[in-house]
Amino acid sequence: MSDQLVGFIRNMERRLAHLERLELHNHRIAFLAYNSAYDTDATGAGTTATADFDTEVYDLGGNFAADTFTATVPGKHHFSSTVRVDDLDAKMTRGYIELVTSNRTYRGTYCSPAACQSVGHSFTFQVDADADMDAADTAIIQIMIDNGDADSADIAGDATTLFTYFSGFLIT
Repeated sequence: MSDQLVGFIRNMERRLAHLERLELHNHRIAFLAYNSAYDTDATGAGTTATADFDTEVYDLGGNFAADTFTATVPGKHHFSSTVRVDDLDAKMTRGYIELVTSNRTYRGTYCSPAACQSVGHSFTFQVDADADMDAADTAIIQIMIDNGDADSADIAGDATTLFTYFSGFLIT
């Protein structure tokens, strides 16, 4: 192979790498959604509830809908969620929050709500994770409270104060 051809190939490889970086840069992906109203009796007796995020603050890339983030490009994504659960009772002895993606599940706060709850019988669960995702992979937030007599624990929501929210963005 001639030196001229080798130089041409190397130049094309550099240009292709530059275009790939530009393509990734053009995929600005970020979202913030929250629960605007209480979801009553969502969990408490072992039911795993998918948290409701019915209001979007922003959704760069259009990747968030119906409580679910769907990746449009492969890469590393950072996710963060806080879910406040109210109306906890002393019999509810176990609770946790999970970020569930197509590839794996990330468990966040895990505790006994009876031991962790505040004076108002509420507790705020949190999960943060960096997740590897392929195009079309999904991510949701689930919450579970166990050992209550019934599903009587509520997922908090409000139109102006974000008690329960889910956010994320593309890292690389």
